[in-house]
Amino acid sequence: MRRFLLYLFAAAMDMLLGSFFFIASVRVAETGASAIAVGMVFTVWGLSYMVSAFLVGRAVTPSNSRPMQIGGCFGIAACATAFILAPGLGALYVIMTVLGIAVAFFFPPYMVFMKSVEGGDSGNLATSTALYTMAWSLGLGAGPFVAGALWSARGWQWVCALDALLALAALAGLLAFFRAVDRGKPAAAAPVDTAGAEARMPDLVWLAWVCTGASLIALAMVRGVFPATAHGLAVPKADQGIALALICVGQAAASLFLAFAGRTWYYRAGPVAGFGLVGVAGLALFGLAHSSAGFYAAAFCLGVYGGAAFIYMLFHALMHPSRAGRNVGVNEAVVGLTGIVGPVLAGVLSDHAGASVPYYAAAVFVAVALVFQVSVHLRMAKS
Repeated sequence: MRRFLLYLFAAAMDMLLGSFFFIASVRVAETGASAIAVGMVFTVWGLSYMVSAFLVGRAVTPSNSRPMQIGGCFGIAACATAFILAPGLGALYVIMTVLGIAVAFFFPPYMVFMKSVEGGDSGNLATSTALYTMAWSLGLGAGPFVAGALWSARGWQWVCALDALLALAALAGLLAFFRAVDRGKPAAAAPVDTAGAEARMPDLVWLAWVCTGASLIALAMVRGVFPATAHGLAVPKADQGIALALICVGQAAASLFLAFAGRTWYYRAGPVAGFGLVGVAGLALFGLAHSSAGFYAAAFCLGVYGGAAFIYMLFHALMHPSRAGRNVGVNEAVVGLTGIVGPVLAGVLSDHAGASVPYYAAAVFVAVALVFQVSVHLRMAKS
């Protein structure tokens, strides 16, 4: 039960984030703005999150992770309220900037706290990183799905009101969870395993940052330009929400599979190559699709690849016995940086080269990164 509650908080907070992204990008797209303007919604958030997450990651420890998470919940609730009180498009970009700071105060501390609760050995990390990825993927996928349906029925302001209430509910739940962990302190203080064979495995966090960064750019490109693509093809809002949700459903499916796949796949070329090829196929399908069904298939494939890539990066970051907090901060900075580069690049390509070009370019980019990643694993296996 405790494990279920721990990951429920990640699911709830990412549901809010997915909802914010959907509302902000679709509102800009409905004004008839360019694809670059739509992508800038994610860019301003990504810049803010990148800087904030890097700084928070350098400062966070298991002891101060709790007040940081509490502050993050308050900030996210305030941003949801501000969406209602300041509905102008100019204010929207400001709110997304503040939201990046608030989210940075939640997720890097949460991941450090998660490791302290779940234990630091490689077996626990292999399972906990997969379960965490599954939780936040389902939450992020539920965000646009719920937002699209509720927006169509009652209006986007109702979505923001629900988001504010959920942020405060997550805050109350975290406070109760902290007290429960303190009461069961011996069970929550599992030592880090540095004596086993895993401690002699190579530190591949650098490779994860480079190659998972490629997958994050591809995901950011899709999320940044897809509202404009779908609007041009007259795809209904509800179907847009389903397509974005299916990316996260694919991530959750991959996470569920990898939760039981053991710890060795993180160091093997074969599984890495298999997931990467699914991602390349998903991106190509995005460029070819002209209907809701086509986008559904593309989104699920891309999500399967993205889920494996996220787990790969988080596992290698948390495996380090002393630099987990700093590594997680870099992880989230990579997320923020790709959130800046991806939407802008996709918007420029879409406006100047054609609506399908960003997806094909992302497929090529991922393929190049995959070749490099697999070659490193093969060389490592030989040595």
